[in-house]
Amino acid sequence: MGMGYSACEAVAIKYEDIKELCPNEIGAIEANEKFEGWGELALHMQYEDEDAEAFASLVDNLINAFKNATALGMSLTHYDYDSRSRYDEVEHKEGCIFEVLDVYELTPEAKRLKEKLHFGSYVVFG
Repeated sequence: MGMGYSACEAVAIKYEDIKELCPNEIGAIEANEKFEGWGELALHMQYEDEDAEAFASLVDNLINAFKNATALGMSLTHYDYDSRSRYDEVEHKEGCIFEVLDVYELTPEAKRLKEKLHFGSYVVFG
């Protein structure tokens, strides 16, 4: 099988908006001595490696706080912005997409965040 780019899509929310909604949880993650940036954290969480264990409860706290604030789910998705395409239009912080779940059909909960949600597309190579 050949290698090439694959299209990906995400409904993302900006880091600044997450920080506004969940300041304590963002602060706790960033204060952790093992924190190396959001892209690195998303990559560790994706592969569930040893470093992910150090952040599992902090990331769960962030996801739960976001859910409590918005009634929507969220995940951290790694985005390799070093290999990005010039056509990528996805919101990210240092290679971490704060992906908001359950919003393709705007629920009443998602409608409250409509102005803060960004539908973006990007490519991955593989």
